[in-house]
Amino acid sequence: MNAPYQPKLAVNHLLWFCDSQKTKAQTILFAMARSKTLTIQQSMSGKPIPAVARVRLMDDEAFEVFTEAWVEALKQAGTYLDVMRFGGSGDMGRDVIGWTTKEKCNGVWDNFQCKRLNAPLPPSKLWVELGKIFWHVAKGDYALPRSMQFFCSAGIGTRAKHLLTNPDKLKEELIDNWGKNVREHITDTEQVDFDGEIERLVHIA
Repeated sequence: MNAPYQPKLAVNHLLWFCDSQKTKAQTILFAMARSKTLTIQQSMSGKPIPAVARVRLMDDEAFEVFTEAWVEALKQAGTYLDVMRFGGSGDMGRDVIGWTTKEKCNGVWDNFQCKRLNAPLPPSKLWVELGKIFWHVAKGDYALPRSMQFFCSAGIGTRAKHLLTNPDKLKEELIDNWGKNVREHITDTEQVDFDGEIERLVHIA
């Protein structure tokens, strides 16, 4: 009988690949160098691909499905009532979500933004994603999420990590970057200015 699935193991794997700075090639070569023998199965099908390298080989959709599976494990552990993956156009800034009340996105919920990149996440990738959330909340599309978490296949850059662990600095730089990196990039149908309800939401978030 298969051993029960352990969500904690998935968390550890996720943190490892998010923080890894190795390139895909370096990861594969490192794993190959450590192994001295091949099993019969390996000789027929090739060397196993390490977990970190496998994540980096995923396309956008596969990476979102992978993230959904991880959040689903949190649901099984009792963190969420249910989980849903959106992805693609029209997702309103939500790739994967988990909610804790029957009100779903109008209650207490967490947002998971998937970023499959070739380099660690820079601050420039944060602004429009955060802007989308505040814009949709201001329009009444959903309540402000309890948290917004970035899942990044190539890790999170040092500067972005600093901002994500310093809420006041994150707000300050979001406001400073709104005119250049957010106002004309949330939607093709209008400019979204930093004023009114959006400004209020940013300051209370």
